[in-house]
Amino acid sequence: MSATAVPIRVASWPAWYEPNRYLDLFYRALAPHGIEHVRDLPLDWRALSSAEINVSHLHWPEPFWRERRGVWRSPWFGVIALRRFLTGARRAGVRVVWTVHNLEHHDGVGLSDRLAYRMLHRRVDLRVFHSAWARDAALARYGGRGDRGERGEPTAQSTLVMPHGNYDGAIPAAGPRSTTLRAMAIPEDRKVLLCFGQVRPYKGFDIALAALDHLPATEFHLVIAGRAVGQYAGAVRAAARQRANVSLALEDVQEQRLSDLITAADAVLLPYRRLTGSGVLLHALTLGKGVVVSDLPYFREVLDPSPEARVLAPPENPPALAAAIREFFRLPVARRGRAARGIAERYPWSQVVRPVAEWILTGSGSPPRGGGRRPAAGEAG
Repeated sequence: MSATAVPIRVASWPAWYEPNRYLDLFYRALAPHGIEHVRDLPLDWRALSSAEINVSHLHWPEPFWRERRGVWRSPWFGVIALRRFLTGARRAGVRVVWTVHNLEHHDGVGLSDRLAYRMLHRRVDLRVFHSAWARDAALARYGGRGDRGERGEPTAQSTLVMPHGNYDGAIPAAGPRSTTLRAMAIPEDRKVLLCFGQVRPYKGFDIALAALDHLPATEFHLVIAGRAVGQYAGAVRAAARQRANVSLALEDVQEQRLSDLITAADAVLLPYRRLTGSGVLLHALTLGKGVVVSDLPYFREVLDPSPEARVLAPPENPPALAAAIREFFRLPVARRGRAARGIAERYPWSQVVRPVAEWILTGSGSPPRGGGRRPAAGEAG
């Protein structure tokens, strides 16, 4: 698609999300299409209109109503503010896109969350999902404006499936496996299992720890690396202390170290209790690592085309996870890694963003920006 003479301006919210490289890779892939990424603007239709923004792109919207401060800190005030934003943006000619990374907040939801989600699903101009399963699940749970055709199928105008891109070019080259394992005092003859990412209950790291009780401690070693979040991290630490074949790095893991850890591992474990999509999975596949994953719809959708890349295990079942780990090693690790890398190569960012770019270019209008009617005084707060 050829670039427009004047870039279409897209403002993301939240402005940035560290240490996740998703936003950087996504918006860099949109730039050749003539789409300019604008950061650090508030989720306020007046500010977006003044900055000549064409599209407001929401990613993880929950902090807008959950993490407010001062006298207006109640999430209900946030829900009211969200409604005002969506009303004002529409009247100001600012299209609103929401990438639905999570069907619901990982740590549970309340009534205010459900009301906010329903409002978003029914009032944004486009919802982007990372799998067909996630789209169908969202439509079944929350519905949405204009989301069904004559035969009941989701319409392209209101929903779009964009697979999560790989991490090619974003991951530094890894150091030698022997050096990485030596630094963690892990014998080189061990089968190294890796869990990584934020340490939160839905990821099931405690299930991986419990699975070790069904595997020989002198044969397998588990590494858990990622930012500690809440009380769950304390439970993971306590469980790890009871097992000699566990190494923890419960902290923000820099990209070089993460590359070293993934490369040094024989298998990446994703024993999730639930999920909507997974950058962790794409990280592992990009570096050519086979995975042992919970038997959940998203994992099946991504991995089933190359079954040698994965072994499935029933969720929340440590003995079954241990059996799946044993099954994983019945094929050569390198063979599983080649299958994993083959999946990653299907998802370059330059390719996966094309449907989104096309929608933005054809559906968001053309400059002059903010050309829609602005609300009259008092119409939207």
